[in-house]
Amino acid sequence: MKQSQETSLTPRQVRRAARLARRLMPHDGDLNVWLRNLSEHRNRPIKATVGDLSATPGLSGMCVIRDDGDFIILDASASPTRRLVFLCHEIAHLLLGHQGEVASSDLVARATPDLPPGLRSRVVTRHEHDSLEEQAAEELATLLSLEHARRQRAQELRSNAISARLR
Repeated sequence: MKQSQETSLTPRQVRRAARLARRLMPHDGDLNVWLRNLSEHRNRPIKATVGDLSATPGLSGMCVIRDDGDFIILDASASPTRRLVFLCHEIAHLLLGHQGEVASSDLVARATPDLPPGLRSRVVTRHEHDSLEEQAAEELATLLSLEHARRQRAQELRSNAISARLR
């Protein structure tokens, strides 16, 4: 990324992206519905999956931005909780409009063996936390993770028979 592009991200843009993400997130926190809503908002398909990211040390997630859609790949060896955090981070990149860099075909092929090769790809990876884009994505991902947890807990309470009787 060019330095001028990185410095143009403001706290206001992060807050705006957080409002949009909360609006698109369903009340029960269902991740599939959230991704579908985000996909519809962006007018392009988004698919999240797990993959083997072990070939790149420190890589815990990445978003492959291709001509035919966006593909979020999360580290298969991570716990479900960590994968949720990684998913929120990659969604943050999409909401913040981060474009990534042209990807090496090897990296994309290893992480996404089920995707046909040959389509132009850019990759936003989650492993270098010193850039301004990564810092903004981390900030937004933290907000999204907390909001998701809040909505899931509220859903659990709504469906709990004792909580229902207390209302």
